[in-house]
Amino acid sequence: MSAPTPPRDEADPPPDQGPSAFTDAQVSRGARWAFGGLVVSQLLRLCGNLLLWRLLFPEAFGMMALISAFLQGVHMFSDVGIGPSIVQGERGDDPDFLNTAWTIQVVRGFVLAGAAALLAPVVADFYGEPELATLIPIAGLGAIFDGWTSTRVFTQSRHISLARLTLLRLVTQAAGLLFMVVYAYVERSVLGLVLGSLLSSCLDTIASHTLLPGIKNRFRLQRDDVRRLVRFGRWIFLSTVLSFLVMQSDRLVLGKLIPLSLLGVYGIALAWSSIAGMVTERVFDNVLFPLLSRLHNSGGDFSKPYRRARLPWVMLAGWILACLVGGGGALIRFLYDARASEAEWMLRYLAIGAWFGTLGSSASAATLARGKASGLALGSAVKLVGMVGLVVLGMKLWGFPGALAGLVLSELLRYATLSAFVARLGSRALLDDAWLSAVVAVAAAGGFATARAVAAGLGAIFSARIAALFEGGLVLVVVTVPWLVVYLLVRRTLAEQPE
Repeated sequence: MSAPTPPRDEADPPPDQGPSAFTDAQVSRGARWAFGGLVVSQLLRLCGNLLLWRLLFPEAFGMMALISAFLQGVHMFSDVGIGPSIVQGERGDDPDFLNTAWTIQVVRGFVLAGAAALLAPVVADFYGEPELATLIPIAGLGAIFDGWTSTRVFTQSRHISLARLTLLRLVTQAAGLLFMVVYAYVERSVLGLVLGSLLSSCLDTIASHTLLPGIKNRFRLQRDDVRRLVRFGRWIFLSTVLSFLVMQSDRLVLGKLIPLSLLGVYGIALAWSSIAGMVTERVFDNVLFPLLSRLHNSGGDFSKPYRRARLPWVMLAGWILACLVGGGGALIRFLYDARASEAEWMLRYLAIGAWFGTLGSSASAATLARGKASGLALGSAVKLVGMVGLVVLGMKLWGFPGALAGLVLSELLRYATLSAFVARLGSRALLDDAWLSAVVAVAAAGGFATARAVAAGLGAIFSARIAALFEGGLVLVVVTVPWLVVYLLVRRTLAEQPE
């Protein structure tokens, strides 16, 4: 690491830093903002989810899951890696490069909105839901707002300068969520979910141009920069197409096979199981990836920084997911009514898959930082092939639970593929992942056994919701104790190791 630099306000425009100019303080501060911002974001999202669940009907959540999955697919099928190109590339601070990237992004936004409008009737007819023909084009307008978003967002991430960016995103998220709740209270319609999401996108775009430091974007197409973006983005494009097929196709396929009400319940389980992955992915994308990119561009070895930066966050994810596997049932019973009871067993399956997804996301950051975007594409391709076979086989043998088990195993295959790229770094990531997985298994098993042991007794004494609260508290204690011991040991080990 470089020598410490004088402190500066993180809201100020980032200075022209060298390839490895990040200090420990910058990395730590960026990680805190990334983590804190995501915690608040998830609290807002989950609180809004609870309010909307009581105001709307389960089918509304299922329909919104279909809309989101479809639009995400349209978005990913045209991803050319503009954000990663700015964060990872050596020309990520050059105005000509940034304006070229922004111009491509704006054009792409209009193309996406047009594609959504054209495909909406087909999607509505396929699922037998005429309302989708109107809702999808409205939601697709968000692609235009996203396209106009300033490249200042990416340069802030490039310099791990996340304070103002995080605060702005939280404010715009809260505004959109407030709109959703008020609209749902007045109209009881899924349209409020779509319009609230659109409002957040609009406010995000305005804030990126007016409240973040950086260049003022102008339309420009520099031929060499276009080639550079295409060259780097071709593997990003392939990877994101495959990622969509393996990450979003579950909802698109299940939307055809199961009722929308059950799909809405599945969305609840998926939202909770995704928390740990969102936390680590936010940190890995906004802190670990820029850090490793600069170390790679400077020719430095980043095996030790990689381990030191990722290990605490992977441990945090392991603790969260072990709690969900062991006590997820109590969580669902405490927060939701009987309509969401099926989410209890779904959450356990999805949390196990999320553990391997978390390990894979850190491997993805390291692979992409080395400029090996092909590794991401290969990992997604392996998961897709595995998912097709395993999900179909699981559904045939054991029904819906078997299909979810197939999803878990396909996530494991993706992680194994990405780990092969990381192993070339000479790091101890695979060894760390092995013993961390063992801790997850032991802690989750202890929590699950505790829940099973006390559930009946507590249910005979207290009401269902109070019993779930006590059950969840006991599981939390049982799961936390081994993780606390592991954390203290790892912290001491890392403190004793030279950087």
